[in-house]
Amino acid sequence: MNKYELIRLLSSETGVYVTEAERTVSVLLDLIERGLQEDGEVKLINFGIFRLRQGSARWGRNPQTGERIRILPRLRVSFLPSKRLRTKFSGLEKGND
Repeated sequence: MNKYELIRLLSSETGVYVTEAERTVSVLLDLIERGLQEDGEVKLINFGIFRLRQGSARWGRNPQTGERIRILPRLRVSFLPSKRLRTKFSGLEKGND
């Protein structure tokens, strides 16, 4: 499911116009971003935790030249699903209903 499909589904499930559903999804995503910036994590009970993590510096290779290059450390967003979410999808393979 992509963002557009999520907006259409939210619209049909709640009975609101697509434009209002789009605004709601956009505000929610903005608030998650703000929470990550301010607190470093966003906990959604019974869903999971979005968390900022510091990646470490490492060595890599330039694919065009093969030259060894230093890759700088960077922040990345990780997601830890809740126990309920993990249990719901345990044993399922990707793409199966």
